[in-house]
Amino acid sequence: MVQSYDKIRASRIFHDLLRLLQFLSAVISLGLFSHRLRQIHRLERRTTTSNGAVEGILAAAVLYTLTLLLMRCLLRNKSVPKLLRWLLIALDLAFMGAFIAVAVLTRPKGELASSPGVIQALAVS
Repeated sequence: MVQSYDKIRASRIFHDLLRLLQFLSAVISLGLFSHRLRQIHRLERRTTTSNGAVEGILAAAVLYTLTLLLMRCLLRNKSVPKLLRWLLIALDLAFMGAFIAVAVLTRPKGELASSPGVIQALAVS
């Protein structure tokens, strides 16, 4: 019985650490991309719609993971309804797809998130 409790506790700690890593990843990504976007705007005085989309996806990911962390703390010892669990799984999968979209929109030489001149100018400075 004690060994089973230790496994459950270790699983919860591991889950909490993964959620914290997910949150930190989203916050750092948003911060770095916002800084990059500010530099692009300073150099060219314009941004593309894909830049706004990337920033919106990253901001939504920060809000989502922050909400999950708060829910995890508030519902620590309570049972979570099955429908809510399935909804959270669906949202996790949706945000996986969103981060794939961020990777595609910000890929080098893809010219989707910024113009090539800005990338060269940023590399020099």
